[in-house]
Amino acid sequence: VVYLCPSSVGDAFVTMMNGSSAKLVVSQVVPHSPDYSMVQGFQAAMLSFGSGDVSSVTSLEAYASARLAIAGLQALHGIARDFSSVTAADVLEIFYKMQVFVIGGVTFGPFADSCNQGMRELWLVQVGTAA
Repeated sequence: VVYLCPSSVGDAFVTMMNGSSAKLVVSQVVPHSPDYSMVQGFQAAMLSFGSGDVSSVTSLEAYASARLAIAGLQALHGIARDFSSVTAADVLEIFYKMQVFVIGGVTFGPFADSCNQGMRELWLVQVGTAA
């Protein structure tokens, strides 16, 4: 039996299925390979805060979203010196102006007036074993 699941199934389900005789393939919107420096940064951050779980799919997606938000705010900092007056429209505008952000080897965007989708790729990860 082969199960194909989106990453939204959550870490608990992946943990439950890992080591089972089912072959479970999870699609992820962020890479899980340590070949990407973004993944290395995530793993280092998790370890520095005392978490031994560097394989959390949900936490990795949250880390990627946070890194993207930081990159957008850093780009905005070059334009707006006073963040107290920054609006949501200003943040959206900087994403449209920058269009593409590359963070740790992972490309986010292109962002445009008609598209706010951050990722254009999926990564497949097998967590079960073949029967």
